Amino acid sequence: MGMSARARIDRRAVLAAAMGAAFGSALWWKRARRTPLERVAIWLADRGAGQVVGLNSELLHRVVIPVVHPVALQPASGGGVWVVSRLRGADAHEWLLFDASGELRSRGELAGFRCSRADGRGGFWALVRGGMGLERRGADGSVEFGPDARELRSTDGRGASKLAANSNGELLAWCVQGELGLIEGEKSVRRECLREEVLDVCGDDRGWWVLTESRLLELDSGLTERRVWRAPERAARLFESSTGSGVWVLDRLGKRATLVGDRTREWRTRKWRLAGVSAFRELNHEAILAAAPGALIVLDRSGEPRAGQGGFDHLVAAALASDFGSPTRS
Repeated sequence: MGMSARARIDRRAVLAAAMGAAFGSALWWKRARRTPLERVAIWLADRGAGQVVGLNSELLHRVVIPVVHPVALQPASGGGVWVVSRLRGADAHEWLLFDASGELRSRGELAGFRCSRADGRGGFWALVRGGMGLERRGADGSVEFGPDARELRSTDGRGASKLAANSNGELLAWCVQGELGLIEGEKSVRRECLREEVLDVCGDDRGWWVLTESRLLELDSGLTERRVWRAPERAARLFESSTGSGVWVLDRLGKRATLVGDRTREWRTRKWRLAGVSAFRELNHEAILAAAPGALIVLDRSGEPRAGQGGFDHLVAAALASDFGSPTRS
């Protein structure tokens, strides 16, 4: 590697560190570059750079796809990826389906897009029409049903804010005001109201986790309350535990992650803030991987950084392969 190339890499790392996210060493870069490229293990949407990047299990660039303003990603069948892109100059979105090599296979429009979730079968769900409707695309991009198939209007007339999915293929639409809508059948939505502001919702194989300002609730698949915890201090985001033992709660400052469930464990970062992460995953109980705005971060059990991947402009979404393992240690 020439001096000019090394300088460019160093400058990118310094820039990402200024954003509170980048790290890595020359040794990591030299050793990793000799590793044969594998299939994509994680897809990242870099909105600032206008591209979707696929990394292999060594966190090396495998595929780079130019995409105008990507805002959401979901894993597709065969190692591919669903991308939602906001069209320039209009409040309109489109979906794009890419295969594992980065080739475009299908695309279409999404009207009034709010959020998306994987359906567990290679397709994806999209909350559309300003939160009033739900659309599902099959693994090949075909419409399973359109947005008029379900009405998600809340009791006060507003649309749903977000959509959560669990590993059983069930869907839960929710609004900030505290109303939960469990989607049952093609046109049925069963509602529960918590009467308090909802910050985030996450699903797992046993049901749902709901975070409010004061409480963390574990609900079964039918929205019946199972257990209640006091919300960790400054709690803001929920991420499913990949070990199936609870849910991760991230604070709004990005300095602490707390695993709540059958066992409680706290993970504090020493140097890096995890505020604004778009993905969060445990790696074999030994490390945490997080997609922060400027870098893909890997932290060990003590909160110290391991070799990651920096130099991104602004990561806004990530889609992890179901068999994603631990990257090579530095």
